[in-house]
Amino acid sequence: MDNEEIKLFKSLDISNGNKFEIRKSLDQGRYLVATKDLSAGEEIFSEFAMSFAPSFSTNHPICVTCTKKVEADSVCTACGWSICSEPCAQNSIHAKQECKLLSEQKIKMCMDSLVEDDNTYNYSPLSVLRTLSLSGDKKKIYDLMQDSLHEWKQNDDFIEKFRVPAEVLKHVVCKSKSNADISLSNDNILRVFAVAFTNDFSHSYSHSGQELRCMYPLTALLNHSCAPNIQRQTIETNQGK
Repeated sequence: MDNEEIKLFKSLDISNGNKFEIRKSLDQGRYLVATKDLSAGEEIFSEFAMSFAPSFSTNHPICVTCTKKVEADSVCTACGWSICSEPCAQNSIHAKQECKLLSEQKIKMCMDSLVEDDNTYNYSPLSVLRTLSLSGDKKKIYDLMQDSLHEWKQNDDFIEKFRVPAEVLKHVVCKSKSNADISLSNDNILRVFAVAFTNDFSHSYSHSGQELRCMYPLTALLNHSCAPNIQRQTIETNQGK
């Protein structure tokens, strides 16, 4: 693992505590190692969610900014995604991601296209739009994240689960002027879901109780343990981070 890769992942730590280092092995990939003895309750690091979106399936339409339940006809006038109010429509969580991407091309999402056979709403295309809208160092970090896509593609349930969302995205989205390098090939779409399944964490949003899928690339480097010796804590901010 080169120094630039280490620097990118280390830059996600906003605590500036320098209490760990990142290593990489051929069989385990990237992992974290403490550089000092850690006391009980001591914060090791802190990071913002690099990207987040509602869970892939909901029982009703929700606001894509605050995730509160909305009526089916309550949508953003600029891009068509479900929204609860003008403040949420103007919030950067929505306005600078999927709304910017779609509205610049005068494309509107049709919420009816997300309704499944069991009348649930499939919000997985939102995760794709937000993830593929990442730029700069965030995009570099996303490109480096483990996806295990080859293994996921061997799973027929995985392919079928995201077949319709992939088709919806490929039909309604084209290149955005602000994101000229965005590619919506089938593999790029499936890779977002593979990265999510391999790395993401869930969080129940306090304002609505709606489950979110959150991308924390640094936290994802921690080894899984059925008897963990550390605890993860999620703190909400006004910016949804």
